[in-house]
Amino acid sequence: MAIIRNRAAYIVAKATPFQVREAPYPSPLPHEIVIKARAVAVNPVDWKLQYQAIFDLKYPHILGEDVAGDVVEVGSAVDTIKVGDRVTAYAEGIPTRDPRNGAFQLYVAVSALMAAKIPASLSFTAATVIPLGAATAAAGLFQEAYLHLPLPVPAQTDQEPVTSTASTDYVLLVWGGSSSVGSNAIQLAVASGARVATTASARNFDYAKGLGAEWVFDYNSPAVVDEIIAAVKKAGVRVAGVFDAIGGNAVVEACVDIVNIVGAHEATIATVDPGRNSVLDGVPVRGVAASDIGKNEVGRAIFHGFLPRALETGQFLPKPDAWVVAEGLEGVQKGVDASRRGVSARKVIVTL
Repeated sequence: MAIIRNRAAYIVAKATPFQVREAPYPSPLPHEIVIKARAVAVNPVDWKLQYQAIFDLKYPHILGEDVAGDVVEVGSAVDTIKVGDRVTAYAEGIPTRDPRNGAFQLYVAVSALMAAKIPASLSFTAATVIPLGAATAAAGLFQEAYLHLPLPVPAQTDQEPVTSTASTDYVLLVWGGSSSVGSNAIQLAVASGARVATTASARNFDYAKGLGAEWVFDYNSPAVVDEIIAAVKKAGVRVAGVFDAIGGNAVVEACVDIVNIVGAHEATIATVDPGRNSVLDGVPVRGVAASDIGKNEVGRAIFHGFLPRALETGQFLPKPDAWVVAEGLEGVQKGVDASRRGVSARKVIVTL
């Protein structure tokens, strides 16, 4: 093929600004595809890596975990995606430590297993909010070592209602329902047949209910734990598990209290705190890693079996909403800084 010139936004040292410069074209490994990036999303991990170096990276490095665009090349072992397909994908540059797999470049190599085809009706800007949030949520919800819910089932037509959970006798608690991971966790859990309770700020109650949550509680309320416990007991349902989409000791401790008081003795707490793997007051607490689902049947089930059809029918919504803050690789720093200042019920996007 003709020589393709690539450019990327690099970090070259801790707490230094991104530098945009030429980069090698990322020829695909057998299991990979190459995407011409049209939009990338910014996640909190990006500013934490830039300013705090929370993981050990070899510099220079290319960050970025969410990308949407057109497939321009496929690896020799890929038979599910072809050149010209429109996709959104999880770019695994952090777990692989390979700059080829970072999203903040014009051409990105990603695992075909972690890429979902998107319908023509869905913009790249909207689609790029999905991958990392969906992968992280799925890692906690569906893997056997975590909450192990049934895999989600895609609706066959846009006339088919969202999965009915009226007869379900269990509830999943998602702490942080308006976050990126929480927004995906609610929708995936509902599609798997679970009833969902979640927390959010009061201004995001309607947002969380629009994603399928049956109960929404204000996490700012000093009585939020008691309110959740009372609602669960009144509904007469068991707590099947908890997905903590926020992280931190205070949230985990609140979730442990809820599990113990309602008597959910077999429940596990899955948390976005990646280093956690412990038992607190008898409750297993396990940190999730999005990349894990690329090693088992969950990744294929979500990115190939569920998302393409669910996005087409509207069963699954690209949430939180995209917030475009800049255009071009030179805008990556602006996007990272916007994420660092904090966002609610939306995700920072840079278009390319």
